[in-house]
Amino acid sequence: MSWLIVAGRTPKQAEQVPTWRTATVRGVTAFAEANAKVWAEIDTGSADPWTLGIMTASETWRKYRQE
Repeated sequence: MSWLIVAGRTPKQAEQVPTWRTATVRGVTAFAEANAKVWAEIDTGSADPWTLGIMTASETWRKYRQE
């Protein structure tokens, strides 16, 4: 999901992938939260642009799921 957001899609657009359409709202939200936490840990102190992009996209998705 984060890769789609990095590529320029909004979280709403990224969630239109057929696999995600069959998931529960609660399941997608839980995954978005876990994904953001994992990438935040990976990103600790990283200056790598790819890592920073994925971390930012994951956090964007997490925030979107909280709206």
